[in-house]
Amino acid sequence: TLGTTIESKDDLNVKADDTPVTAADFAIQGFVAAELSRSFPDVKFMGEEDADALRTDKDLCEAARSMAAKLSGDSSPSTADFIQAVDRGIEDFTPSKERYWALDPIDGTKGLITGQQYVVGLSLIDVNGEVLVGAMGNPAASPSVLVAAKDQGAQFYTEEGKFEDLPSAGPSWSHRKYEYSRFDSSSTNDDEDEDDWGCGVEEAGVDYPPFLLSRPMSEGSPLPFGPCCAPSDICCGAMVKYWAVATGQAAGFVQFQTKLKTVSTF
Repeated sequence: TLGTTIESKDDLNVKADDTPVTAADFAIQGFVAAELSRSFPDVKFMGEEDADALRTDKDLCEAARSMAAKLSGDSSPSTADFIQAVDRGIEDFTPSKERYWALDPIDGTKGLITGQQYVVGLSLIDVNGEVLVGAMGNPAASPSVLVAAKDQGAQFYTEEGKFEDLPSAGPSWSHRKYEYSRFDSSSTNDDEDEDDWGCGVEEAGVDYPPFLLSRPMSEGSPLPFGPCCAPSDICCGAMVKYWAVATGQAAGFVQFQTKLKTVSTF
């Protein structure tokens, strides 16, 4: 229900790394953290955001608190309680000793701001780093919710909470026979070969399986099917790309990143 374009600068802030944060980020984190605390008081919580910006920007704080109240459908949380719920994202605990929830309130904030795809991602992670439950919500997609549990498979849901299966036949690209022997799987980008990047000789889904990369192509980026086989481009955020793989839009997603906040990825 938060898949709308940001209408006011009061609903937008910028983190220290120059990435945008919206009131919706804080609202979702505060709402989810509070709900999980009530339902699972003994399970720790890790979130993407902290409440520092809310303490210094009263308008942003009120916009976020108001959104969280609409999500809960209950009486509005006090400012102090809301800030405390958001700050659960940075509570101190030892992941290797305690089970915890890991939340990205909005992965792909640019997608939210520009009216494109974004994902709300939540996982329950055990002390050994195993993901026990994972859920993604993509308001721009239909069905819009994907939930998976360890050893139980995955299931899509509609906004109304109904089960929905994707077509069993699979996407057209998955039925093609590709000549993998002609691809040099060790190829990576090189400045001297810049003109060959996505050179148009090969077409994704026709000549090679469509795949996604976690960041724009640059020197050292992995290109599993050679320099003429460019990754597909989907905005915005890593979890939107995971969603694309789960729904058959792409064969795989190369998470080309070495440092992550959690000990385990969604």
